[in-house]
Amino acid sequence: MAEQVKITDIGDNNNITNRTTTLRGIDVDLLKEYIDTTIYELIPSPPALPSSIPPTGEYTNALWVANWGMLADFGGSTDPEKDLGAEWVRRWAHEYPARFGVNPIYRFFHGDSPLFYIYNPTSYVDPDTGEPVPPDTIIWKIDGQEVHTGNYLNLFNVEPTATQKLLTVEITNAVGTYIQNLSYVIANSDEHSFEENFSSQYGGSYVYNPNEDDGKGKAIFTEDPRFKPRRMRFKITWNDYGNGKNRARNFNDRKPELTIDGVNIINNLQNVHGDNITINDGNDIHNIDCYIEQPPGPAELRIFTSFNFTKGFKRQVRKFEKKFNFDINLDSPLNDVVDIGTIKVGKRDEKR
Repeated sequence: MAEQVKITDIGDNNNITNRTTTLRGIDVDLLKEYIDTTIYELIPSPPALPSSIPPTGEYTNALWVANWGMLADFGGSTDPEKDLGAEWVRRWAHEYPARFGVNPIYRFFHGDSPLFYIYNPTSYVDPDTGEPVPPDTIIWKIDGQEVHTGNYLNLFNVEPTATQKLLTVEITNAVGTYIQNLSYVIANSDEHSFEENFSSQYGGSYVYNPNEDDGKGKAIFTEDPRFKPRRMRFKITWNDYGNGKNRARNFNDRKPELTIDGVNIINNLQNVHGDNITINDGNDIHNIDCYIEQPPGPAELRIFTSFNFTKGFKRQVRKFEKKFNFDINLDSPLNDVVDIGTIKVGKRDEKR
């Protein structure tokens, strides 16, 4: 509170009027509380962000893979309790190879939908909020060729490859780029003791969800009714059946082999009414309608039978064999019968 100072005119002259004047003062201590004496020119500016290339870690900018058929190779597990070779891993713990494997090589099957994505994509962490700031760009390359940009790369209905493929992902901010690589192959499932590819076996696939795990982004398994099996119809005819050495009685020798992707289906065939058909020999399957349940996707039907015959002094065997490839459309109506037609099986003769 400012003090009052009274100024009084006092003298012998009574004609001078007395007056009182009030002056405003300043409290020095209060003034100091409001005066900032800091010399701002001497304070260094905060460092520009980001200050380094995107960070690395098990849960930061992690490259995870889903919808794989099985691992082609891996150099062991960093956690003795995690068996990366277990079949259940690909369905329930798709990220395990990336987290615990040593240089895993992924194997996809014909018709699979490989999904590669970055878990928790981060340029840097905001020091004020503690929240990750997204990278400027994420670029995906296959064998050095740019194929996509964004947090994930999803391929569909892949075909077998003759060689191993190299996947590269480049995560970039204003300072630089963090680069990750992995290898993968694509093969036929029956060559590795699997009847179906991932989606056909499990009736769905993993789909990337950017909002999962508090916005870090993760693949979530999603059922897809389109992968339900369709009813498939076909016929088999033997080349020149009933002629010359191909007499019907010669086909009595043995039961034919009939497989789809290496799995025997000869005992699972049905007629038009859904009743099982008993196939004892090559005559039973010749030129009849066969039905079987088959999920969507590419597959190979193999048909084989043989019988022995003698020509002069030579002992020979006649073999009938056909490998027939077909593909059931994923978007075909669920209740329709897929007719792949009549398959004519050719022959060849060999020495016994």
